[in-house]
Amino acid sequence: MALGSEGDDGSGDIHGDQCMNEAAYSSDLEENKEEWELRVCTVVGSSGASDSIGALAFDPRDNQWLATGGIARKIRLYNFNSLIDLDEQEEDSMEIDGNGMEEKRRGSNGNDVLYVEKSSCIEAGVICTSAKLSSLKWDPASGDQVIGSGDYDGVVTEWDVERGVAVFERDEHGGRRVWSVDYCHSNTSLCASASDDGTVQMWDKKTNDTVMVLSPPSKRPVCCAEFDASNAILFAMACSDHRVYIYDIRKMSPPPLASSSSSTSALFELHDHSRPASYVRFLGGNLVVSASIDGSLKLWDISKSIEEGMVPVRTYRGHSNRRNFVGLSVWQEGGLLACGSESNEVFAYDSRWGSPIWHNKFDDTNLGRSSSSHSGESSEDFSRRRRGNLCFVSGVCWRQKPWECTLVAANSDGMLQVIIGERTR
Repeated sequence: MALGSEGDDGSGDIHGDQCMNEAAYSSDLEENKEEWELRVCTVVGSSGASDSIGALAFDPRDNQWLATGGIARKIRLYNFNSLIDLDEQEEDSMEIDGNGMEEKRRGSNGNDVLYVEKSSCIEAGVICTSAKLSSLKWDPASGDQVIGSGDYDGVVTEWDVERGVAVFERDEHGGRRVWSVDYCHSNTSLCASASDDGTVQMWDKKTNDTVMVLSPPSKRPVCCAEFDASNAILFAMACSDHRVYIYDIRKMSPPPLASSSSSTSALFELHDHSRPASYVRFLGGNLVVSASIDGSLKLWDISKSIEEGMVPVRTYRGHSNRRNFVGLSVWQEGGLLACGSESNEVFAYDSRWGSPIWHNKFDDTNLGRSSSSHSGESSEDFSRRRRGNLCFVSGVCWRQKPWECTLVAANSDGMLQVIIGERTR
């Protein structure tokens, strides 16, 4: 899922205040970043060719159900226990079927890792969709009964998970790709979608009426829409004009016409990225994290007044991101961030330090995969793709459990990794 590229080199200038903030922490980084120990506990292979996963979401009720989606036009559902219950499975009971679908092995760090060659072995359900998917988000009002999706055809659809059928559909983006969907947690009938058409559409599910149409001043594509789950009044959007816009939803005025944009002004414009901003997430406590294809994440404190200067508190570098959507997720309880990388790695950052605390490579050879498992792809094409290192980590999602450090990452080859962690001190 390519976001695009522009002519600049993506280097950008770092504000003096930001450099001072980062320098203050650098001397303690090596000592303190060992506070978390993360490891891969499960690797799940792709169910077939062209199964790039760009969307991951846990249900908001108890984080027991994981949904994935991407260009295969399928929402795959997993009971999370099927991915992590290694302790209950003795090694000699892990029978490998005739196709070698499931196996427990010793990982490089000495821990047991469950390898499942095809995700279809452990799927709890599959919902087939008519278009490629770019975003998934569970409806918080339904618990684990309804999930919303945004697709490449510009349509937002809600799905009854148990029946596998669409129960709501909205097409307001003129056929342009929907990159992001989200629900307001304080007013669960309020939904938002961000699109290539340069707008964020907000609507009321109860009436299906348009409540708000937001556009950046540049009218450029909007890559991400996000309500603050811990603060009922804030909404953010990340745009390809390099900026992130923060709004107070209480001060939004509806557009004069449903097809026009609102004149509502943003509370804050966050601009320090040198290339398109791809994601924005609320970390809690007035902290906001943004991601860009300039290869950085940035932390912002929006409690500061504009007069004080809205500059990033910290910049995070280590991953590679120049073109694609690689995912961004935050775990508020632990203050941890995660993103993918075009080096086909998943990266974790502690929000206190600018360098990664952990990263891990996705590797098809872990599953003993051969080109024959990519139906429709020739051996020559498969080898060329592998040599060219075209795979990248395309989605990440923290499980939002208090003090239970669990991360799921997916790549453009359809593989999943489940990562668990613990605080070492």
